[in-house]
Amino acid sequence: MRLHELIAELGVRGKCGPDLKAIYEGVKDVELEVPDEEVISKAVQMLSATANNVRLSILALIRDVPLPVCAISKILGIEQTLVSHHLRALKEAGLVEVQVRGRYRIYSISREGVRELFSMLEDLIGHHGK
Repeated sequence: MRLHELIAELGVRGKCGPDLKAIYEGVKDVELEVPDEEVISKAVQMLSATANNVRLSILALIRDVPLPVCAISKILGIEQTLVSHHLRALKEAGLVEVQVRGRYRIYSISREGVRELFSMLEDLIGHHGK
């Protein structure tokens, strides 16, 4: 549905005050569309994974150098099981990658995952100058 179509329809049906049309007078007519549910779900998963102090701290720690769980645990001062729990959520969201080296699991930022998150946010809520 287009913006001006919506405003006209709302005005006719009395859903909004009569001054609504005046508010949007001179505003460029744009297509109003709800993003695809799959895109919204993926964005929510990725944002939920980062909406935690420990997880953001982990991402900051491994942004420049991959680290094993034991090192992340030592630096943050929390149990390895809790670090593993947070890393699992970040991995499922596609924001970290893991490499097995001997008995160690080494975690690093997924540059592709971070790019995907920023791209999704730009597509969903970014200003496109339209």
